[in-house]
Amino acid sequence: MRETMSSRLQRVLWRIAASVLIGLTLVGSVASGANARSAQTGGARHGAWTISGAPIRGAVKAGEVNLATLAPASAAQVQAAASGRRPPASRTPAQQAAYRQWAVAHPTALPQAMGLAVSATGPNTYGNGALPVLTSAHAGLDSTNGGVSFGTPDPSLAAAPGYIVQATDNLLVVYNTSYGLKYGPWTPAQLFASVMLPNDKTFSSPSIAFDAERAIYLIAWTEDDVNAINGTGVIDVAISKTSSPSPLSNFLVYQLPFPNGNGCFSPALGYDYWGLYVSCLEYDNITFAFLGNATFALSLGKLLAGAAQGALYNNVPTAVGCSTTCAPAFVLSPTIEDGVPQAEWITATDQGELPQGGTSNNLTLCALTNTHGLASGVPPVFSCGFNALPTSYGDLMSAAQPGTTALLASGVGYMQVAYRNGQLSLAMTSAMSCSGSTRSGVVWAVVTPQLSTLAAHNPQQVNSLAPAYTQAGYWCHTNADILEPSLIAGTEGDVALVYGVSSSTIYPSLAYTGRTAADAPNTLGQGGSWAWVIQGSAASGNFFWGLYTSCGLVTNLVTRGLVRCVSQYGGPHTSLGGSGWDTELYALRME
Repeated sequence: MRETMSSRLQRVLWRIAASVLIGLTLVGSVASGANARSAQTGGARHGAWTISGAPIRGAVKAGEVNLATLAPASAAQVQAAASGRRPPASRTPAQQAAYRQWAVAHPTALPQAMGLAVSATGPNTYGNGALPVLTSAHAGLDSTNGGVSFGTPDPSLAAAPGYIVQATDNLLVVYNTSYGLKYGPWTPAQLFASVMLPNDKTFSSPSIAFDAERAIYLIAWTEDDVNAINGTGVIDVAISKTSSPSPLSNFLVYQLPFPNGNGCFSPALGYDYWGLYVSCLEYDNITFAFLGNATFALSLGKLLAGAAQGALYNNVPTAVGCSTTCAPAFVLSPTIEDGVPQAEWITATDQGELPQGGTSNNLTLCALTNTHGLASGVPPVFSCGFNALPTSYGDLMSAAQPGTTALLASGVGYMQVAYRNGQLSLAMTSAMSCSGSTRSGVVWAVVTPQLSTLAAHNPQQVNSLAPAYTQAGYWCHTNADILEPSLIAGTEGDVALVYGVSSSTIYPSLAYTGRTAADAPNTLGQGGSWAWVIQGSAASGNFFWGLYTSCGLVTNLVTRGLVRCVSQYGGPHTSLGGSGWDTELYALRME
């Protein structure tokens, strides 16, 4: 007999509740989870090393769907898609509260930063010379149009000349550059109908991008069988078949199963000319136990020809516990790279594995070289090494919000990274002492990765960061917490930092700052300037803020520094009894 909507919702809620009760970085008298999993990554790591790839195997399915003829989702389809899940969290709400209490009591054990106060109104001008210019902002998908699922919407965005494509856990929609609805919405079940799992399933954590060189759209979406006994996890991938800024194209769709039926959480999408790369946290789909990480490397040429060919790599490590064995990284971040670079870069931090009170300055830097070999079935060389950032970071600290005891937590590490101007720009949250006040702030860095010479290794391997061309710093507010940051680079060395703001008196809101290539090194906002994108007006009702702010650079010769972003905040159109998340679309000009 077909399951009723109420029983299905109960089962989904049970899985969500079970997932948040599993803490991976434990607090107090409970041992750190890093030691329990470190045996998976082998022996101690010193210098650079390589990770072997295996051919992608299993029932990789392929299908095709034409968005030009795909009918918009009905209200019933949107409702059926509006379910979410929250697989492994780095800490349960109780553990977050305990860590926050510890951090407040031990400020000298945290990174030390100078901060700025957040007023109730904030700066009332945009583009004052020290900041990027906020050129426009508009409401994205929210609970009034079905674009927010249970929990967080996890919005993602692809920016193309003339189009803005937004995805949430349960919807895909296309806007024009004036934020008018252009096409859709469609549910992921419509997009992946020809390759979906046969049983009861749920979609979450989309990651989308526009490959400007090929003028195609790339999409990765997590799909899970929500049956608690026979759980199965896959990554669904879609790639537009026609080179055009318009998304009304035939999309080739694929299902990439995880080995042993494991699940993939928060897929991060990267690409270069030769390949499509998807990295994610790997977990047991029944117990929700963290198993490690995985990276799919797929030939773009083969995908466009209707075949999924590539390699699967497992368990990039962090530096935690490496006196004997190393722990697997909690989050990996493949890189968006337009053009034909020498390598596809993948990075990770030690967050999610740090013991209570621990700090680190490690950046695990990996490179996939010989990526053109994907088309001929030759796995790229995957090499990694540990590197030191100029600044240290700690673990995550949750944030308060008005009118509720629910604490907000940001995603571990960072996800969206672009390789521009020969550098990687990244930002993540960390507990820190902010002018003497213990807060969740931002550690940001612009790093220059290097490869070995061909004389030393052919294909080349990862070498290290170039310290002379690397900069980093802290950004925090003395009376509010920062969550869900992203550091976005333009094509001329300028960067923008977009982030969420929350406190016991400030509803979850969105703000930004930035720097130009000509500013003093290691500084943002020329010493402290920042501005609101939008101020929240409701609590989120959810302890999890989200994964990251998703942004896309509009790549043409007229707007070299125009970046479009989507973020979530506590907005006026809220669900779950008056509290929930809305999404905001906005544009910043950095040039």
